[in-house]
Amino acid sequence: GRTLEHLLGTYHVQEEASLIPSVVLAPRPGELVLDMCAAPGGKTAQISVAMASEGTVVANDVSIDRLRALRSNCERLGVLNVAMAAHDGTRFPLHVGPFDAILLDVPCSCEGNIRRSIGANYAKPAAFLTGRSGLQATLLGRAWKLLAPGGRLVYATCTFAPEENEMVLDYSLRDDASIEPIHIEGLTAAPGVTKWLGQVLRPDCTNVARFWPHFNDTGGFTVALVRKEAAS
Repeated sequence: GRTLEHLLGTYHVQEEASLIPSVVLAPRPGELVLDMCAAPGGKTAQISVAMASEGTVVANDVSIDRLRALRSNCERLGVLNVAMAAHDGTRFPLHVGPFDAILLDVPCSCEGNIRRSIGANYAKPAAFLTGRSGLQATLLGRAWKLLAPGGRLVYATCTFAPEENEMVLDYSLRDDASIEPIHIEGLTAAPGVTKWLGQVLRPDCTNVARFWPHFNDTGGFTVALVRKEAAS
């Protein structure tokens, strides 16, 4: 970040696992895309580059302070098709959609960063996980209403707790949703869980991809690609 090339926007550094959600989303030129929890903007810029600056990326974040970092990154990198918004994602205006694709990288307990914080206590109390999963489920419910029929949504966390991943997907998604398999060449992922805490989850939760740090020598991420049923 201290080099001239970085300052001029020649490159932007992200941890390898952080690149996965935008790759799975596979944005295309001309689409209308929502990055619902976007700051500080690395994934937003990645989406914009994949779209060749054609179409529109709406980069939203609830925090004005975090949006400043997003704006700085987008200006430095010279992306041309990003519009910023400062809404609480749980109440994002429905009239702005529908979106062809939505990236929902939700706030989480960040267990995937454990190797960067050796010695940190990641044993989260049940109340913490329950509070996080409630917010995550509310964000996912709102995002689903904003997604166009036939559209795709990527739900991602940098944590491994099923309470914040498969259980949120099982709670929030209905019959008009299907969780699709994920494969990224060169990266190994474990399947999602379909049973947790005595609860049987929807069977397509097995298609959730868990990128464990020791599999790929990276940080950790859990990613789900969800397709919305096309209009009949």
